[in-house]
Amino acid sequence: MYAEIELWSEIRRRVLTGEMSKREACGVYEIHWATLKKILAHEEPPGYRRSRIPRRPTVEPVLPISASTASTVMMWFMVGPSQRDSGSKVSFEVP
Repeated sequence: MYAEIELWSEIRRRVLTGEMSKREACGVYEIHWATLKKILAHEEPPGYRRSRIPRRPTVEPVLPISASTASTVMMWFMVGPSQRDSGSKVSFEVP
């Protein structure tokens, strides 16, 4: 929120020189006490830093479908919904 260097410097200068108390600075600039502590600890805004590099998704290779699996799927489309096996009954073979 307080990434503007001018405002950051002004708050630091006024508090560190004694022109304004810490409590008064929090009220005037409408900032939290922890934010004021960060402003006083750093000469300029630290900016956005990630804690770690984001993990990129990987695409897995497509597995080939066996002939028996393909025939089972085709059978599902030929028969009515009430005659189909549930997913828990059908076991697909993965090569």
